[in-house]
Amino acid sequence: MIEDNCEETERARSTVRGGPPPLVSKWHSVTIKKVNNGFIVEVGCKTFVSVRWQDVASALANYWTDPNEVERMYLKF
Repeated sequence: MIEDNCEETERARSTVRGGPPPLVSKWHSVTIKKVNNGFIVEVGCKTFVSVRWQDVASALANYWTDPNEVERMYLKF
């Protein structure tokens, strides 16, 4: 499993605000927790919530295919 250094990642992101987002240099760890009314998904330092499994599966499939584009989409700078 890859360890994510959230502080380092956030510091790197904050230095490029207003410019293009940094490219993903490694895959982030992913944790999915099933709860009564949906899913809590942690990707690296970020946490997302979804009610439908189809949305989680689709977003993860997109992330594995093109992590740079998905980070741009979900992590607006």
